[in-house]
Amino acid sequence: MTIEVREPVPLGDRPSPEDQDATKHPDEASISAACAAYVVLLITPRGKILRKPYLSLHSAQEALQRAQKRGQDAFLVLCRLTPVGFAGLDLGGEVAE
Repeated sequence: MTIEVREPVPLGDRPSPEDQDATKHPDEASISAACAAYVVLLITPRGKILRKPYLSLHSAQEALQRAQKRGQDAFLVLCRLTPVGFAGLDLGGEVAE
């Protein structure tokens, strides 16, 4: 087993603090673009509708196929999540500025 030792990045090659802030805090358009979701609607034998959200189409399609193999009525619905607000929160629950 070998251990790789990495040299520190020279100061001239490091991103500026302004660039780092831009990557930490995406703009509202970027957040809105990332708000796609897929919902699989499952209908139980008793007629109850269950909603199962997925963030990728692949996962949603697999869930749909599994439900259909079990003989459940199932539908795939493309949804858009709508942000009602945006705030950076730390793990302590305080709003980051």
